[in-house]
Amino acid sequence: MNYIGIDPDVNKSGFAVWSKPKQKFLKIVALEFWQMIDEICQLDKENTTFILDSTFQSKKSNWHSQKSVGVAGMIGRKVGKNNQVAELLIQYFDRNDYQYKIVSPAGKMFTNSDKNFKFLTGYKARTNKDMREAAILVYGI
Repeated sequence: MNYIGIDPDVNKSGFAVWSKPKQKFLKIVALEFWQMIDEICQLDKENTTFILDSTFQSKKSNWHSQKSVGVAGMIGRKVGKNNQVAELLIQYFDRNDYQYKIVSPAGKMFTNSDKNFKFLTGYKARTNKDMREAAILVYGI
């Protein structure tokens, strides 16, 4: 059984493949939306469960009042686009009978720093924040 952690993002989403039998990551990458769909199509549907970061379901406002109106609008727009990527993935999973769960992200302590992430997981390759956030969703399942 493989678990796929996804941190949806408008530009490149974090995408991590965790092998439960091997207890290790098979892949941690950042993918554009259609690259991610291509990857998903290649997976064995019966032996794969997707774990989506639930941040897109947050009830918090997309408005960032501490910024100028223009900056606040741009941030809110980007957050909305990220939310749409997550919604499209859920529609795709439902339409194609994929197994998935939506979970709250783990502590930021392990995703903010590449060094902390490597210490926790033993994963050696370089990662960005989106990749780490996807990976931490499935690590150790």
